[in-house]
Amino acid sequence: MKKYLFLAFFLLVGITAFAQNVGDYGNIKSGTWTTLSNWALWDGSAYSTPAASLPDSTKNVFIVGTTTITLDDSLAACNNLTIDGTFEPSKTAPTNLTVAGNVLIDVGGIYKVLSNTLAIPGDLLHNLYVYGNFTNNGTMDFRTGTNGTTLSAVNTTFLGSSNSTVTMSVYTTTNNEFNAVTINKTNGANVICGSEVVQSGGNSTHISAKLIFVSGKIITGNFGWTMLSTSSADLVGADSTHYVLGTMGRGMSNTAGKTNNFTVGDGYGYRPFNIRSTTSGQQTGNYVRVSCIHNNANTGSSVLTADIDKVSSVRYYQISYGYYMTGTLPAPTMSFDRFAPSYGTDDGVAPGNQNLRVAYSVDERADWIGLTQTTHTDSTSLTSQPRTIYGDSLAPANVIVLNSSPTNYVYVALARVAGTTENSLDYTVTGIKDNSTKPLNFDLSQNYPNPFNPSTMINFSIKQNSFVTLKIYDALGREVVTLVNGDKEQGSYQVNFNARNLSNGVYFYKLTAGNFTDIKKMILLK
Repeated sequence: MKKYLFLAFFLLVGITAFAQNVGDYGNIKSGTWTTLSNWALWDGSAYSTPAASLPDSTKNVFIVGTTTITLDDSLAACNNLTIDGTFEPSKTAPTNLTVAGNVLIDVGGIYKVLSNTLAIPGDLLHNLYVYGNFTNNGTMDFRTGTNGTTLSAVNTTFLGSSNSTVTMSVYTTTNNEFNAVTINKTNGANVICGSEVVQSGGNSTHISAKLIFVSGKIITGNFGWTMLSTSSADLVGADSTHYVLGTMGRGMSNTAGKTNNFTVGDGYGYRPFNIRSTTSGQQTGNYVRVSCIHNNANTGSSVLTADIDKVSSVRYYQISYGYYMTGTLPAPTMSFDRFAPSYGTDDGVAPGNQNLRVAYSVDERADWIGLTQTTHTDSTSLTSQPRTIYGDSLAPANVIVLNSSPTNYVYVALARVAGTTENSLDYTVTGIKDNSTKPLNFDLSQNYPNPFNPSTMINFSIKQNSFVTLKIYDALGREVVTLVNGDKEQGSYQVNFNARNLSNGVYFYKLTAGNFTDIKKMILLK
């Protein structure tokens, strides 16, 4: 019990600063990264031991307050990087920095690029590779200068086999702004939002601000990940295993008629969403946010109109509009005439029919209105999942107008034609799924997603026929629910745990199969 309480306390409270250890690097004066005399080692009370070599991937580095270190190395590396002073890449040459641990910009600390001073005017690109967490409590700006002459930018790649949590303060155009970001995690690891995260708008010909998925997801929880770029070419690599799980924001065009794709999904699958605006954003900084929510679109008392008699009980989308001040005030409202959700094998859609529809709600899902489907009459199909369904565009007099109020939403969900039944729109995967494999060992996997809200999947394997129990416990060791309790044949299994009625916090799940027992922890974050 004490062990459980300690783990829960540690996870909930966390660590917000790194303390020096004997042998850690700190700069004793301002200067460049590659100047050895700038570095000394911590002796327990001060940086007093001259460094014999430059920092490497095993060494923690502290940029001391009131000093400035200029990164001038194409192969720089360290373990944890803590910035209390000022840290800035070179203004005259590209640099690369690999951080094997965490990046922490403390209150008062500054990590930013400066306009370049290249001998021949052009753009200057730096790269940052992070294996751990990224936290900004100070000032951080990864793009500045004039395109084609003095532009400088830092592109960030998140790597490694453990989750990286990104935590920022309030976004402005000069603080808390990433440029391009690449997600390249391994071994099932992901990037977790510990706050709102924003990427700059970039420029298609002068260092774009792409969001690139190679491996891993972005899991947003209660927050969102917003890329202000309006270019479809800047969103790369999202697919059924690499996407934004939760809420994604995207910049919309400064002219009317912009169509954007949102590579979102929930803990059960990738369900991209497409939207089209009919009015201009007027000024850079406007964005649309789309959330994929795994829940019943019907509140239980929703009214369904316009020739539909059911909306999805599996998932729905929540769409909002907003803007960041980047100079001139962007458009206070934006209008939309087309919404295109997607469906997969678990959405209760039957193949080979034309009775699937798109529905929308502008009153918190109290009323759902079906869209006609005369322009797009494709038959449903369960091949090449997920598949997008387009309803007819709204007439100009009926377009949806959203303002920047945090409570102004339009909701979109799959629906079916009234009087039809082939599309159940109910979750079609059973709570426990036998994957028909024959494992050689007992195994309990880490739940996914984690943190989760409100559902997560738990996978386990048993190497021989056994009596199996899978139970959930709270942080005090009290049993919350039993998910499995019975005889199971050798195989691999997947269990859905829905914590809709539980409060935030740390929970534990325990698998017992014969003489095998394993316990893992998970976090519910609503």
